[in-house]
Amino acid sequence: MIREKPYYEVMFKNNDSTAWGFTCGYCGKAIDSRTDISYWKLRKFEFVNDAFNLACSEKCAKSLLKEQLWDDLH
Repeated sequence: MIREKPYYEVMFKNNDSTAWGFTCGYCGKAIDSRTDISYWKLRKFEFVNDAFNLACSEKCAKSLLKEQLWDDLH
């Protein structure tokens, strides 16, 4: 059985006329669809506030996941 990673990369659409962005839920880096190619999203937390499950990189996605799982345990 192949397990999916608990996070995945999302590519910004090149033809999207509406620019949007967010702040990485872990490091606070500003991400913008006009300047960045992609972002990362946590699977486990897809149904909670997006502001807390979006990350700028795979490294931040891993760290954010660990932080949220730790919070769930306490």
